[in-house]
Amino acid sequence: MKVDADGWQADGSKWIGQRDGEYVLLIVRQSQVDGRWSAQAHRIGSDFSQKEFSGLLPGGVSLTEAKAVAEQAGERLLD
Repeated sequence: MKVDADGWQADGSKWIGQRDGEYVLLIVRQSQVDGRWSAQAHRIGSDFSQKEFSGLLPGGVSLTEAKAVAEQAGERLLD
């Protein structure tokens, strides 16, 4: 799968972090209805426990901004 310079895959996902066997999966998606972006971050533990953040972003937010929101949420989940 193609990955951009920032590590984002063409499907809108990116794996970040690895701390004590935990990983964070970031996902950005664009609504087919109104074009708004959603940003998600899922922390997956070695015991398959999950913590997550998900938010629909306001209209006018760009893909770059949506990716930044997902990355910030992912970093917070690793703390």
